[in-house]
Amino acid sequence: KRGSQEASSIDVGANGTVYIRDTNNSALRKWNGANDSFDEVNNAPVGSIAVDADGRPWIATGGSSPTISRARD
Repeated sequence: KRGSQEASSIDVGANGTVYIRDTNNSALRKWNGANDSFDEVNNAPVGSIAVDADGRPWIATGGSSPTISRARD
């Protein structure tokens, strides 16, 4: 199936932008309606995600030194 991913978390911005955390590799992915798939937008493992009102993703990483940062979108 083209563009099929399994999400362990999902968040949607007020502008309708959709991001998921891919279950298989913990990657951050953004919905791309042009090709009906989720495109990888961050190559670092993501612990959790949030999307602000402008559709910008924020990620938290887990582990012994957790960080919160704005992801590249």
